[in-house]
Amino acid sequence: TLEKLEDFLSPKSFVRCHSGIIVNCKYIHSIGSTKIDLTNGESIPISRHRVKEVKHSFHLYLRGM
Repeated sequence: TLEKLEDFLSPKSFVRCHSGIIVNCKYIHSIGSTKIDLTNGESIPISRHRVKEVKHSFHLYLRGM
C-alpha cells in the first residue's frame, strides 16, 4: 500500500500530494492550488486538503539543499 511505501521513503524528499500519488520533491518545479508542475513538463493533481502540507514539505526540502 502507499502507506507502507510512505514509511519506507524519506519524508525529507517525498511527499504525498493525492490519495494515489507520492512525488519526489527533487522533481517539483512549482506548486499551485490544484496541481504540481514537474520539471519534465507534466502536471499532477494535488488534493485541496494536502496543499498546505505539500508546500511546507517542499520548502523544507529546498532549505535542506
